[in-house]
Amino acid sequence: MTDLFQCSPLRTVLSRSVCGARYERKIGQTCAACGVGRQHARGALPSTWADGSLLVTAEITPATMVTLRIHLAIIEAHEAEPLRGRRIEGATIREHASAAGLHPQVIRQRILRGEDPATAVEPRLRGVGRHPVKEIRYGRQVLTLRGFARVLGKDKRTVGRWLARGLGVEQIAERCA
Repeated sequence: MTDLFQCSPLRTVLSRSVCGARYERKIGQTCAACGVGRQHARGALPSTWADGSLLVTAEITPATMVTLRIHLAIIEAHEAEPLRGRRIEGATIREHASAAGLHPQVIRQRILRGEDPATAVEPRLRGVGRHPVKEIRYGRQVLTLRGFARVLGKDKRTVGRWLARGLGVEQIAERCA
């Protein structure tokens, strides 16, 4: 028997351990009063819902793994100390968020994911990560790839391919002139 099942009241996929944890922590009115959750919390393996319908098992897929990670984060948030009103370096999360130009929930999510609170309140640099910003010097201007393509009147992907093939900025400008 698989550990995953289709939770009818929540209309999502849960593991038996996540279901039991949601029941124990009284997460939402539905989970707090669920008989199946109560059985999972005790270590039992129920096969039917209270109305007699069968508990439908689910397969592990990338989508179900994402769903389970979300539910685990919710459970961990209920274990952690509350973030509302918490002070970091002398200011509240809301004050840090307005100073950094972020939504307060962004900072809360970073802290819940385990990031250090001092770094969670910092704004992220634009273009850092999976898709770094490419800066191109054209004349006296420093442009992004999108800006350079806009100046030339070409598509960003076309200009990017030319740069990837080794063409210089001046050669590309001559091509487009």
